[in-house]
This record gives sequence, structure tokens and C-alpha cells, in this order.
Amino acid sequence: MFIFKFILLLFIALFLFILIFAFRILNYFRNGMNQFNKQNGNNEGRGRHGRNSSYGDDEKVIDTRNPEDANKKIFTKDEGEYVDYTEEDK
Repeated sequence: MFIFKFILLLFIALFLFILIFAFRILNYFRNGMNQFNKQNGNNEGRGRHGRNSSYGDDEKVIDTRNPEDANKKIFTKDEGEYVDYTEEDK
């Protein structure tokens, strides 16, 4: 009977050790995620498509246009610089 109680006590101690180890690992990853979120905290609160840029003395420029409008070219295809070139023979 003593051996059975000893094995049961050993099993409970091993289970508690594994449980504490698992909680420490989870806490480690949770702290890492919190630090990651703090570093990227300036991305929050700008809306879905907002872009935040700073220039000079902490002046902020916030672009709230959707990506399709923000990435459009501002020149038409027929506008641009004309370069007169000649082909060279090799």
C-alpha cells in the first residue's frame, strides 16, 4: 500500500510540475506578444486603410484614402517626359 501511495504522490507531483511549466511557457509567449503589440502600437487607431508618417518635428501626415486611390498614378499615360533617342548599331 505504501508503494501505491508513493507512486500516486509522485504522479501528482509530476503533473503539477508539467502544469507549472506549461503556464510559464504560456506566460513567456504572452509577454512576447504584448511587447510586439506595444512596438506596433502606433498602427492602432488609424482606421482600416490609414497610413501614418512623420516628418521633421513630429508632424504627422495621415493618409485615410483607400489603397486603390492612394496607389493611383497622378499622371496620365500621354503625359510625361519625351526623350529623343537614336538606336545604335552594335
